[in-house]
Amino acid sequence: MIPFTFLTIFRALSGLQNGLGYGRRQLARAIISILMLLNVAALSIYLHLLPLLPWQHWLALCCLLISAIGTLGVEDNFSARLQLFRQDIHFWELLATGGVTLACILMGLDLIGIACSIYPGLILHKGFVNTCSGLNWWYHGTDDATGKTFNVPLLGIRIPRMTLRLRIIFAAVSILLLVSSIVLHFNVSLYHLASML
Repeated sequence: MIPFTFLTIFRALSGLQNGLGYGRRQLARAIISILMLLNVAALSIYLHLLPLLPWQHWLALCCLLISAIGTLGVEDNFSARLQLFRQDIHFWELLATGGVTLACILMGLDLIGIACSIYPGLILHKGFVNTCSGLNWWYHGTDDATGKTFNVPLLGIRIPRMTLRLRIIFAAVSILLLVSSIVLHFNVSLYHLASML
């Protein structure tokens, strides 16, 4: 339950960070960025409490550093004063949310909770981006008005997106799966899977 809650909240905060950036609310966006960095720091403190091998610890720590850099990159995209990084909101966003997700996997946290956090977190993320930008919560568009893709210019790619309906279905299934795993006391980690091989 901890990875699900943490990652869902982190994605929601990320959506707030983006939405407040698009909505030009600098102070609120900066506060959310600091909260995100504090969440990454809290996860790194938790990492030190886990009985991991040194290489596992350092890989997870590198992923958390990537997440912190991604969070700063998003902040930089919206700040007229900083301009430290190349401008590509989706690239930095992928680093911010992907870094903490990979760190949780490498930390040996429950893979079911991690996987089940993705779609509920995405719905919250997109909803906050939309509403803070003055759009409807359910608006489907991105930098592609159809909402079928989003652009990552630094990588020179367009990434396809699911329809909103499919994301809602996946979110509902994810929550049902999470509840089932909690009721059945079933969890699995990367290292548990590796030991079975």
